[in-house]
Amino acid sequence: MTNEAMITYLKANLSKKRFQHSMRVAKLSKDLAKIHGADPDKAYFAGLVHDIAKELDDETCLLYIQKANIYKDPSIEANPNLAHGEIAAYLLSTKFGIDDESILNAVRWHTYGRANMTTLDKIVYLADIIEPKRQFEHIDDLRKIVVEDLNAAIHYFFDLCVAYLSEKHQIVHQNTYDMLHTLR
Repeated sequence: MTNEAMITYLKANLSKKRFQHSMRVAKLSKDLAKIHGADPDKAYFAGLVHDIAKELDDETCLLYIQKANIYKDPSIEANPNLAHGEIAAYLLSTKFGIDDESILNAVRWHTYGRANMTTLDKIVYLADIIEPKRQFEHIDDLRKIVVEDLNAAIHYFFDLCVAYLSEKHQIVHQNTYDMLHTLR
């Protein structure tokens, strides 16, 4: 599937806000890939499609979680839409015939990460967090770190999130801990 065909699909099937976010993540993913030695075209496409399942309701997410045999971590039990990355990878494979595992994995793990993430995985994960319209305390520091060291950026972001997640009584997915333990 070409970028143009996917853009047409996303524009017709996502909200304007989500579509614009996806376009920004795609561009930033491509830029970061150039800096960090990943394939810019794959990074762009993965960034483009990373949220293809983000706007699904919880009931639909639960159906796809079962259909795709996605592990129901307690965080997903509490918030089925948290699995939208894994659902997106399933849809990209089954509905759109995307078979590039590096793209599918970057999409699959962009929400909570995984152990032994590839450079492309880290790029899409971080591009989603720091795309230009995102604003939160210390984001400018995070944006500087991302350019220099993807692993340090992930650790820095997690440290920023711990208090927020605790305050909101949200559960961290086990894959996030696995990711942090395997970053060099």
